[in-house]
Amino acid sequence: MQAIYDIPEILFQHGVTDVVLSPGSRCAPLSIAFARHKKLQIKVVPDERSAAFIALGMSLQSRKPTVLICTSGSALYNYAPAIVEAFYQRVPLIVLSADRPPEWIDQNDGQTIQQQEIYGKHTKAFFQLSAEHEIEATQWETYRKVNEAIIISESYPKGPVHINIPFREPFYPKGEIQFSDEPTVIKREQPTNSLNEAQWKLLQHRLNGYKKIIFIAGQHAYDDSLRLKIGNIQAPFIGEVVSNLHGLRNVIQMHDTMLTSIPVDALEELKPDLVISFGGALISKWLKKFIRSNASTHHWYIGPDVTTADVFQQLSEIIPVHISDFLSNTSIASDSQEHYLQRWMQQQTHIMPAIRDFNKKENVFNEFSAIADVLQNVPSYTKLHVANSMSVRYVNTIGIHQRSVEVFANRGTSGIDGVISTAYGYALKTPQLVTIITGDLAFFYDRNAFWNNYKPSNLRIVLLNNHGGGIFRMIDGPSSLPELDEFFETKQKLNAKNLAIEHSLEYTLCKNFNDLNKSIEGFFQPSMFGKILEIETDSLKNTEVFKRFKKTMQQQYDQ
Repeated sequence: MQAIYDIPEILFQHGVTDVVLSPGSRCAPLSIAFARHKKLQIKVVPDERSAAFIALGMSLQSRKPTVLICTSGSALYNYAPAIVEAFYQRVPLIVLSADRPPEWIDQNDGQTIQQQEIYGKHTKAFFQLSAEHEIEATQWETYRKVNEAIIISESYPKGPVHINIPFREPFYPKGEIQFSDEPTVIKREQPTNSLNEAQWKLLQHRLNGYKKIIFIAGQHAYDDSLRLKIGNIQAPFIGEVVSNLHGLRNVIQMHDTMLTSIPVDALEELKPDLVISFGGALISKWLKKFIRSNASTHHWYIGPDVTTADVFQQLSEIIPVHISDFLSNTSIASDSQEHYLQRWMQQQTHIMPAIRDFNKKENVFNEFSAIADVLQNVPSYTKLHVANSMSVRYVNTIGIHQRSVEVFANRGTSGIDGVISTAYGYALKTPQLVTIITGDLAFFYDRNAFWNNYKPSNLRIVLLNNHGGGIFRMIDGPSSLPELDEFFETKQKLNAKNLAIEHSLEYTLCKNFNDLNKSIEGFFQPSMFGKILEIETDSLKNTEVFKRFKKTMQQQYDQ
């Protein structure tokens, strides 16, 4: 199994050092090879679903692939939710799954399923290795495929790859194993996408023909150099919380509230004639609806993608360069464009104090106002993870004003599974404070995130516990159905106190604003342990407050 034993060194030569391993018997050759390779950082996580999301969080921080190792059978199916999330969020992962030899597939042998291409179209590539590891040609094939998998995972767009490796018994070595001094390593320079001078001139000429240009940023990693360029552009940028553009003068964060509050005639004035978008998924359905409603709007997507989702149903051009290059090689400057930017900024300036005043005056304890207090106290340079459902929508509505806070969310597939594990994995890779804001369903669904021997003291969990799926009371459809209580809201009576005791976490319960005010500052202070701040609210009151908030924002324009 020389080529198998050399896989850790090949990964190391490519700069891959993080490994998350879930114990098993069939994967013993891999486990032993990685355990005895002293240059890698290996974490052992028994629950494969949590393990995969922890690996996702680690790769989000390092921006390098993390390796996942598991045994055969249903073990690797448990990776599926995280693999799908990584695929759509473009996070590099390398899955090494052990398998039974091909002659035993579908023969009622234990832990044996059809593992080839098990993730379907949700990996960038799949590689099947041979079970005949002792054959020289097979060893060459293994080296080649492992190198190719690493290269593909790191090539744009980054993403997960899967290598399936069948093993025959015996697979427990007797004595030491040998590592090759120089295993086959194949590297590839990453190409850069650019346009020639004539193409840039033509784009500039076409840009000059538009009078109301708006940029829309989807999910995007925090990038200081990009932020600097954006701040100097004479155009509004709609920057959702996951775009990491908060705190810039021309970035519109309050678009969700603005688009549902501004009168129709004022909205008409804000409609663009050109949308330039970049980044990943968007949160706001109101923003999508606003752009789709104007049939005369053109849409350019900036990014080196081969295919692009037509999210606004108006896509007219794909410009295959990175957004930084586009901003460096074009300019947007005219009196009409300056006026258009000012109109957007004036509307945001009008709405921001109203949001702050609403939460200051609100007497009913609720999760929306509680999150506003939490965000006000989040320290600078925090890594902030936000769970899906209402958590990310609340944060997107309130906005973040500390320029250096970096925001993450599993918006590839927008599921509630694995959000704690993702933040957990991120916290394992940085000394900085990592905070996650999550609802109760996402939290308890992923409680196995804590079932391992690694206890990041820099992890802070803000748990919004309304004892059910509160988002369904906010949506027009299910909120009026008689089946709401039993079949949409997931009623539960749990709190996090016992979990905190079991896993040595500091725990604070807040049932009113006084509790929260007394706890919030100390919650972010350094500690030897991770911390949970549980905010317990009533789902009905949360709904009433959020509806009152929307009505209050609309009244700002009626005065």
